[in-house]
Amino acid sequence: MTNHPKINSLRLAALFSSISLFIMTLAAAFSYGFVNNQIFVNTDPLLTLSNLKEASGLFKAGLLGWLLIIVTDVLVSWGFYVFFLKTNRKISTLGAIFRLSYVALLITAVINLVQISRIASSANMVSDSIDPGHIMILFQQFDYFWSLGLILFGFHLICIGFLASKDHQVPNFIGLLLLIAGLSYALIHILYRFFPDFHAFTTTLETLLSLPMIVGELGFGIWLWIKGGK
Repeated sequence: MTNHPKINSLRLAALFSSISLFIMTLAAAFSYGFVNNQIFVNTDPLLTLSNLKEASGLFKAGLLGWLLIIVTDVLVSWGFYVFFLKTNRKISTLGAIFRLSYVALLITAVINLVQISRIASSANMVSDSIDPGHIMILFQQFDYFWSLGLILFGFHLICIGFLASKDHQVPNFIGLLLLIAGLSYALIHILYRFFPDFHAFTTTLETLLSLPMIVGELGFGIWLWIKGGK
């Protein structure tokens, strides 16, 4: 009977983490995969401005999605920390620090999108009062800070992959997938941010590694939902 409170707390952490991961995945697919790709065209500031004019409501919905991502990221950080405390307190704490640091950079990135929304809302979109180049600079700053954050996110997944591989309850392949995902995130975004001359190679590498990057954490989320903490 003395183990029940501990088991319940682990199960609660597992469920919170898995539910938050699923919500985050859907929000990211909408806000980044759909909204940003619908509106921002890196090679055409004028078209981007036109898209903002025609889809201002969609852009604001995307901002709500980013807010949801930030909240669920914090919940996942807490859930993973609690779940792996029993495995290794120091690595679990380090993993939480990496993820919360990523969240801080994500907030910094999203502030640029909020500024874009304010500019678009306060000015007459038909007039020439908005500088399309300024809009693109703000979007590039969003991309820059988010990419920096994803390096830390990769380090977080490496910590979680290590912890999962050491936890006898978690299947070995889950730990391996998390480690591969973490290394992929860190490597790709280090290349993007610090080695711009290799952009074409990095883009190809990201395409090749996109599946393990997605499957790693999402697969762990599915396992947490079904068996985590039981």
